[in-house]
Amino acid sequence: MMFEKYFAFAMAAIILALPSPAETAVLATLAGDKVTVAFDVNATSVHFAVTTTEARAKWVAIGIGTQMINTHSYVAWFDDAEVGHLDSYWMTSHSPGSVKKVEGEELTEVVVEKNSEGLVSFSFRRPLKGKVATSGDEIPTITLSEDLPLVWVLGERWTGAELSWDHFHFAQSIPVTLVSLDIPTGDGTGDTLAVVKITSSVEAAYTAHGWLMFMGWGIMVPAGVFSSRFLKHLKDGLWLKLHKGFMALALLLMSVGLIVVVKQTEDKHLRHFDNSHTKYGMAALCLGFLQPINAFLRPHKPEPAPKGEEAPAKLVVTPRRAWEVGHRVVAMASVVVAVVALSSGLHQIREKGLQTDTEDNLRIALGVWVALLVALPVARAVQVAYMPARKPDASLEDGGGDKSVDMAAMQPKPLSP
Repeated sequence: MMFEKYFAFAMAAIILALPSPAETAVLATLAGDKVTVAFDVNATSVHFAVTTTEARAKWVAIGIGTQMINTHSYVAWFDDAEVGHLDSYWMTSHSPGSVKKVEGEELTEVVVEKNSEGLVSFSFRRPLKGKVATSGDEIPTITLSEDLPLVWVLGERWTGAELSWDHFHFAQSIPVTLVSLDIPTGDGTGDTLAVVKITSSVEAAYTAHGWLMFMGWGIMVPAGVFSSRFLKHLKDGLWLKLHKGFMALALLLMSVGLIVVVKQTEDKHLRHFDNSHTKYGMAALCLGFLQPINAFLRPHKPEPAPKGEEAPAKLVVTPRRAWEVGHRVVAMASVVVAVVALSSGLHQIREKGLQTDTEDNLRIALGVWVALLVALPVARAVQVAYMPARKPDASLEDGGGDKSVDMAAMQPKPLSP
């Protein structure tokens, strides 16, 4: 990630090194760290130089506004002949049919290119003052004394003809980046890092999804595992009731968390399972929901051996023992995959607006929590191995001989002469 960010800054610096009138250059990395914009500002116009760190992106767009809907956007794309294009668009809804090309906007110094690694970059100059284009669309004015709201979108296919869902994006900036361009212009002082503000926070649906999955996998599942591991001494099979209750509650929380994020994905018209987090998450859920089916198919314990006959050796594989091993293996695999999904989810939610320092703190907290959950059974195993329980005196066991105490035998014997 750091290499990609430095590469983006280097690309922007190369573009800024091209000859241009005396002006001040401003660099800004937009929310999500996938798109960097360099601005050359003078008294009448602004030059945009846009780079991305996503090689998967075949078209790149930035929009002046707080979201892609009702935002004036600039889309750079390549046709089948690998010729670069830059067009202006106005989008009124999430439907591809609502994307309207803006005709007649004054764009100069247009460059659209790819580097050797396939990363798309583009640059153009436009007037600061907006106007109404020949298509009737209003081009927004850029006021240097006000923060400029920017969003970005990345996709794999684009066309100058009618758009369809095949041209939909695979990544977008959920937070809005406010870039301050209020600096002296035309002084030739060189590059300046822009004052950047990330304005919006993570949407409630993604926050709810994260907490529901953590409570399911991080709290209820460990509680169910520990109840079956450490509470079998409780009477009336209470450990099994607790185990079933915790696991049922865990599956309920996971189901609600899945429904919440699927609905959010549908509402935003985003693609399902297009990143590693969603794939790990679905794998963990499949393994988790396999366990109650597995439990339903649990074989009965074998009948005890009749008196006088030797019990089967522990190494003999019975259907019940095979089931127990399989049940534990699937449980362990689901927990491991779930931890990976939780960790990758923190990175994914950062792209939805979570601040980097908050992600780091949550990642540390998750690591500490997992370490504690691992340390508990390890500590118990060490205790059992090195501090075995003392066997009671046979004479004091139930049904074993006289329980009276010989007080005379407890008196100290006289010392021998």
